[in-house]
Amino acid sequence: MPTKQDGISGLLGIPNHRVMKMDQQEHEVVVYLERIERVSKCPCCGRVAPIYDTVARTLQDCPVWGRRTTLVVGFPRVDCEHCGVRQLTYGWIG
Repeated sequence: MPTKQDGISGLLGIPNHRVMKMDQQEHEVVVYLERIERVSKCPCCGRVAPIYDTVARTLQDCPVWGRRTTLVVGFPRVDCEHCGVRQLTYGWIG
């Protein structure tokens, strides 16, 4: 059965992430997202590598329900055995 978080994740349209928490304030909605996958492709060589760690970043998104929307997203780094630790980028960030 779909949950409230599944609906919000679908509304945001952000691939490979799930909503971990959502804070609603009077003029702002803050959505905390977590990457679902624990492996990814190295941005340098394309080999599959484990997620090394993440760095939380705050992004402003389009308003939801008439409120400013802030996304808190963990940007992962992978530990590629060929290239070392490399920062991933997201194509969905414009």
